[in-house]
Order: sequence, then C-alpha cells, then structure tokens
Amino acid sequence: MSVDNPSVGDATNETSGQPSNKDSVAYDTYRKVLGEAKSLKAKLAEYETKEAEREQSILAEQGKLKEALDLSIKKQKELEANLSAKDKAFAKKVFTKEVESVALQLGARKEALEDIVKVGDWSSVEIDEDFTINQEQLKASLANLAKSKPFYFVGNPKAPSDVSTAANGAPKGKALNELTKEDILAQLKNLK
Repeated sequence: MSVDNPSVGDATNETSGQPSNKDSVAYDTYRKVLGEAKSLKAKLAEYETKEAEREQSILAEQGKLKEALDLSIKKQKELEANLSAKDKAFAKKVFTKEVESVALQLGARKEALEDIVKVGDWSSVEIDEDFTINQEQLKASLANLAKSKPFYFVGNPKAPSDVSTAANGAPKGKALNELTKEDILAQLKNLK
C-alpha cells in the first residue's frame, strides 16, 4: 500500500509532536478533551441529580406546608364552632334568666319557671349581638303564655261562691284555725 493519504497517527511532525494537518488532532489532546467531556457529563449528571433531589424536597416541603395549612384551617374551624357553641349556650342562659325574671314580675309561680321557658313561644323575641333582649316583645310573649296557660301564673284568686268576703264574714284579725267552735257556728247562722 502506498501512503498517499496520511492518517492521524502518520500526520504528526516528528520534532514537535503536533499534527501537520489542520484537520487532525493529536491522540493525547483527543484523550484529554474526551476525559474533560466525560467529567463534565458526570458533573452535569450529578447536578441534575441534585436538582431533582432539591425539587423533590421542595415538593415535600410544599406538601408539608399544605398539610400544615389544612391542619391550621381545621383547627380554626373547630375553634369557631366551639366559640359559636359557647355563644349559643351563653345566649340561652342569659335569655333563660331574663325570661324567669320578667315572668316573676308578671306573677309566674316559681316552680313553673322552667316550664315557662320550655313551652313559651319565643320566636318573636329579638336578641341583639350584645345579648340584649327586647323587653316589650318578651312581655308580650309572656302575656300570651299567661292567657293560654294560666296555671303557670298566680293571679288574683277568686273566692269560692259559698264563702263571703264581706264585712259580716270571718272576724277580722283571726285566721280560720284561730276561730273557736262558737265563732264558726255564729257565722253559719248568719249565712242562713
């Protein structure tokens, strides 16, 4: 074979070790560049791995933040529900005490106060956010209750028709158990 085309190994200048042709590269230089390229590819792969891990940690952190946010929202809703329940309980207690107080003023029996609170129609009674009750509406509701269920209230008891409350009735100043037999017989004779 004749050597018309010089190859990479054949085209070197013997004195300098450099290629004689501009298109050819020395093997040591090629090996050096190839090593650098491999190391850069390894570094790139390492950086890509680190970036993927960083993205995973950010996603995990965001998941934890989302979980913490969900937990915080849940706690806030529970606190609002507890506060609402306490407000309702307090409003009920204030309303009950006010109804009992006004009912006593209107002549309700003490032993019937619980029943009055339970059976009354309080839908027309307004309560504002400061737990202040509209007194006129409350009194009107209690008056309606007194008309429909008078047994809860002490009214002016009417005397039975056979007992006289006039001046010729029982002697003044004496209770029935203090009357003697003669006083009672005298009263019975007066009735005839």
